[in-house]
Parts: sequence; structure tokens; C-alpha cells
Amino acid sequence: MTNKSIERKTLLTVFGVVMGLLILLWMGLCNDRVVYIPGWDFALYVSWLESSLRYSIDGAAGYLPLALLMLYPFAWLAKLSSMEISCAVYLLVSISFWYFFLYKLGKSKKSIFIVLVALFFSTESIFALHSGNQVIQAAGFIAAFLFLYDSPKKVYRGLALACLLVAAVLKIYPVIFGLLLLFDKRYKSVGFCVVLGLAFTFLPLLLFNGGFFENLEPMWTNMLTQLGRTDSLGHLGGHFGFLSLADWAVRKMGGTNTPEFPATLYVIAKYMQLLLAAISVALCFFTKSNWVKVAILSIIVTVLYGGDIPYHYDGVLFFPTIVQFFNKQTYTQKDILYVLLFCLFLNPFPNIFIVPIGTTFLANIALLLIWGLLLIDILKEVKPRLLLKKTFLFNF
Repeated sequence: MTNKSIERKTLLTVFGVVMGLLILLWMGLCNDRVVYIPGWDFALYVSWLESSLRYSIDGAAGYLPLALLMLYPFAWLAKLSSMEISCAVYLLVSISFWYFFLYKLGKSKKSIFIVLVALFFSTESIFALHSGNQVIQAAGFIAAFLFLYDSPKKVYRGLALACLLVAAVLKIYPVIFGLLLLFDKRYKSVGFCVVLGLAFTFLPLLLFNGGFFENLEPMWTNMLTQLGRTDSLGHLGGHFGFLSLADWAVRKMGGTNTPEFPATLYVIAKYMQLLLAAISVALCFFTKSNWVKVAILSIIVTVLYGGDIPYHYDGVLFFPTIVQFFNKQTYTQKDILYVLLFCLFLNPFPNIFIVPIGTTFLANIALLLIWGLLLIDILKEVKPRLLLKKTFLFNF
């Protein structure tokens, strides 16, 4: 495919038509076969807070105290009214915050609505809303961080860092977006994030019953428990990436008759994923494209964010990349591949049934192909610069 330029409206038309057809076809096929109970995850979280504000190893495993405190107003509302009303308010507030900053992140206000509608009806978005998981809030804070990050106003740039840290406290892996600070050599901001991040992690313990030191031990135990998990998908990926691909292969082969085979395959997939992530981060230091940097980091966060639940809502962490793609000033015919892969990634058909992790196969393949295309783009950008550098050194 040549590098002939192409207009944004052409790519947007392709994206809108393909996603529109998929959404309409999904609506026509699902009928009443999809019955969602919104917020089941949310109801579980709130139940941890209804009786007291004591940070408990039994009730809060895997969640830092700030994440639970952010749910406390909704636990209070659930006591005053009902869990259903509280859940509805929680989802409304979370969705409004999330999509407001996705909207602000888009520079073309005429086209952003098409993108947002497609994102809303995607598999990842529907699963996130179905669960009520705090990944919705984390996604909103990531979008806010990316929107405010380059603001000419210092106070907004400070708010951007605070948003990044809240997202990191909620879901840990969004801290990887902090690498943007290193790419841009904003070392003072890195130091500020370290201090504020420690404050966001530990100071909320003061607000739990029992005080700081009594709650510090269970929090530390929670963190060690999560880091020590040994399930096949675990904390180095789950629904996307090479681990998910390995899991799909094992399932297709019926688990195999040799127990050592799945374990070996998972280990290979895990280290391949980590190696490619490290190479990708290193290459980001050589590209001038901010969109490519954000896209690479978004993919790394998405593939590392894992779990053993059958809902791949972690894909919402990739949404800002799609919004920012349509902010670019120039496009080539190759960008049509990105658009089609976005559609494959977002397609709503896995929503027809609440099904196992294996249904993410096509979305996962799309994300891995996008990852590959991004690395090719970086190498094409870097190679001429390296050749010029070598030529200069040779002549010298």
C-alpha cells in the first residue's frame, strides 16, 4: 500500500459506516437474549463499606484505600435509598466524567460524536458498564490526564498529574502513562508524581476506622496477595496480549494431555509480552509522534491489566488512542488498516452472550496487529535518522 495522503473525513466515514453496520446488526440479532444486570461489581464494592470504614483484608483485597473511599458516598446513598438508585447515580456520574473528557480530547467536535457513539456501543464499554467496575473511573482519569497534559496553564498540568495518579491508585497499571513525562524530559513532574503518589496511597488510611498503623498491615498484605497470584493469566495480562493468545490456544487444544505444556506456553507468552513491552517503550524515546507514544503506552497498559473474569472491559483503557487518532493532521492510505482494526477491536458481537474469555480472540488479534503496525511506524521513522548518524560518524 502506498503512502498517498488521504483525508480525515474519508477515514471517519469508513469508521462510522463499518461500526454503524456492526452496531445495527448486533441490535437486530441480540433481541432479548442479552440481559444485563448493571453494576454487579459496584454492588460488591459498596457492600464492603456499608457496615464500617475499616480497611479489611477480607473485604478490600487488591484495592488501595483511596479506591474504596471514592465509593463511600455511594455506599451512604445506598443506605438512604437503595442499591439500585445508588448504582444508577454511580454509573451516571462515572460515565459522564469519562465521556466528557473523551469528548474534550477530540479536536474535531464535528467528528467526535461519531467516535463516541462507536466507543459507547463497543464490547469493552458495554462490559465495563455491566460490571460497574472502577475501570470506568480510571479510564476517565486517563482521558483527563491526556487532555490536560499539554495545557499552557501550569495549574492544569498539575491537575493532569493528579488525574494520572488517581487512575494509578484505582487500577495500578495506568501509572505506565507516566512514562510520557520521561519521554518529554519533565523530570520535576516525575518527582512530584512520586511524592503525590505516596500521599494518595497511604494517607487515606487515616480516614478508616482503627487509624493509620492498624490499617497499614492489611493494606500491605492485600498488595502482596495480589502480587503473589499464580493463575495462568494473572497480573501480567489477562484478556489481551500474548497471554490471552496462549490461553486461547490451550483451550482450543482441549487443555492438552501434558500439564507441563500449558505452563510452559504461559511462561513463554509472559516473557515475550514483557520483552516486547520493554522494546516498545525504548523505541518511544526515538519517535516524535505523540499519538504513537500514547498508543504504545495504551496497548501496554491494556495487555498488562489482567484478571480471571470473563469480561474484557480492560479494553476501555485503549479508547483515548482511538479518539486521538482522528486528531492527526495528516493521514496515508495505510491508516485505513488502523481504522479497520479499530472496528474489529470494538465490534459489539461478543456481547450477544455473556461468554468466556476466549471470545476476545478477534479483539485481541486486532490489538496485537495495531501494536505491530505502530512498531513498524517507529522503525520507519528511526531508521533514516540512524543511517544519517552513521554516515556522519563515518565521514568524520
